[in-house]
Amino acid sequence: MITKLFLGFTLLGAQWVLWFLILLSIASIALIFERWAFFRGANRILEDKITQALKPLAGAERASRGQHLSDSLVADARLRAESRLSWLATIGSNAPFVGLFGTVLGIIRAFHDLSQQGAQGSTIVSAGISEALVATAVGLFVAIPAVVGYNYFQRRVKDMLLTAEKTKNTILGQG
Repeated sequence: MITKLFLGFTLLGAQWVLWFLILLSIASIALIFERWAFFRGANRILEDKITQALKPLAGAERASRGQHLSDSLVADARLRAESRLSWLATIGSNAPFVGLFGTVLGIIRAFHDLSQQGAQGSTIVSAGISEALVATAVGLFVAIPAVVGYNYFQRRVKDMLLTAEKTKNTILGQG
């Protein structure tokens, strides 16, 4: 009973998986452009916020209150900078598996078609398997830019936080 239910599902083939991968690709590209736009001016904006918050403080107030104020600004900037990066990581790590799932569904369908055709089915299986492998290729095609984007933006987050720390220490060190 349940085997027939799952067989019916698998015979739908890999086409819906390809559409899902296309959707993931669009989401990934949109996230990459959104994060790129965010980071274009993020360093400068954070440095300006820290400078504006710490310059009016003087003496002992700068040392005590300035440290907490700047730490708060940096923590807030980190939250905004890391926003939605987990989506890129998730797409990048799971798209190959989604593609592989589509390949398995396509191969199941190809062998089912072979069983229905009998001896003449070798070309049907060949065509079915080649179509099924497209899902794996598309999964990799979706994953690679997502992983590259995720790694690039993680590096940008680290650079931004180091620059903010340098700015904070420079201002606080001026006494």
